[in-house]
Amino acid sequence: MRAGTYRFHCTDGRYAVLDLSGRYLRARADLRVEAMRVARTIMGRCAGRLDWSAWLVDVHDAAGWRVLILMFEEAGPALRAALRKGSTMAFKAKSAAETKAGDLASALIRIADREGAPLSIGVDQLRQGNPRLTPLAIGQTFRKHRDSLDAAMAERGYVLVDYADQGPGRGMEFEIAADA
Repeated sequence: MRAGTYRFHCTDGRYAVLDLSGRYLRARADLRVEAMRVARTIMGRCAGRLDWSAWLVDVHDAAGWRVLILMFEEAGPALRAALRKGSTMAFKAKSAAETKAGDLASALIRIADREGAPLSIGVDQLRQGNPRLTPLAIGQTFRKHRDSLDAAMAERGYVLVDYADQGPGRGMEFEIAADA
């Protein structure tokens, strides 16, 4: 694994703490150490009555590919210290629509990173990257969460120029450009 930016998302399957900016790492050995640091930080800030047994750090590379999963329990003695700390913090569960918006943004960004902007991205390309992105889900997500998509694209230096939906069975397409 080469140097690069990695995102360290944390989840228990119901709640999530997303790493929107990522962290630059120079070596593969740093990945596991950083994942343990992230788990310890979350446990330290959100301890109390939370059950950490289902929580994990889900690490993705710049292309969005999963490169490591680390259970919080593997973070070692920090778990006991966090439980003793006794603080609590509420999490807001993400809705299915918010999750789909994140999936769509990630898929668009992965393709733009791989192929370069400007480009047009069709539904078939999106579905290859994430089969859960059905044409219906893509259209609804675009209409309901355009602001989230724009923000995610801008964070990576892209602009969502246009979206065309020709109707059922006729195709849809996103136009992406580099942010000037």
